[in-house]
Amino acid sequence: MTFGQKIKRYAAAMGLALALASPAAAQDSTWGRVTQGGKLRVSGIPNEAPYYIKDRKTGEWSGIFIEMGRDMAKGLGVQLEVVETGSWGTAVLDLQSGKTDVHFGQNPSPAKGKVLHFSNPVHINTFNTICRNVESKTWADLNRPEVRIAVDGGSAHEMITKRNAPKASITVYKTRDEVILAVVSNKADCMVMTPLLGLDALKKNPGLGKMSVPAPVVFTDSCVATVPQADKRMMEFINVWVAYHRGMGQVRTWLVEGLEKIGIEPTSIPSEVQF
Repeated sequence: MTFGQKIKRYAAAMGLALALASPAAAQDSTWGRVTQGGKLRVSGIPNEAPYYIKDRKTGEWSGIFIEMGRDMAKGLGVQLEVVETGSWGTAVLDLQSGKTDVHFGQNPSPAKGKVLHFSNPVHINTFNTICRNVESKTWADLNRPEVRIAVDGGSAHEMITKRNAPKASITVYKTRDEVILAVVSNKADCMVMTPLLGLDALKKNPGLGKMSVPAPVVFTDSCVATVPQADKRMMEFINVWVAYHRGMGQVRTWLVEGLEKIGIEPTSIPSEVQF
């Protein structure tokens, strides 16, 4: 029996167990909404290539996390539905309000842990900088009041920057596009983000600056998030899905192919970066 067949049997068994529960319990459970409703709702953030890409003409979604979502939905035997959201921060609010079922690419923190349930790590995010006229070989280079750093609000970029360069002049913007514009227009000297996002930004804006991975290297886990609830079956399934695809090397394949689809060769990835 293949893994896909096993996972479908697992989903079917879970769905049957839930069908025997009360209607109210089913409605309150992410597992119940997904398996009984026949769709998995995931967040989609426009202009966050290579993770999320929305075609402006067709409205079609693609990108690394969309591919992961499609595969997860297939394993559950349901359809994928992408729900557009404004930013990484609003994706958390969408989960809490019930607009979405899961969100890919969330970085755990104690504060988020109060309101979200995180899967085992899907991959590791190493943080880099892109700077103009400022050295960023170390975080100490950036941790000065005269260094202006732009970050997108509610993201791990903001959390990491405030933790490692608290003395810098940090400006929080709503979106990554606004962060890039701040550096381009000389309102900021530097921005902090993950390498995959940084490589996309440099491809679109070659004169943006120089990418580096400041020492000491800082990283965090990239996870799938859901809302906490008594019914643990959705997160149990997600962790099985994560373990299988990490062990088989499929996660790295999704990451590398996601870069290649936007014209970035894997050799461009800094040597310090690990997945």
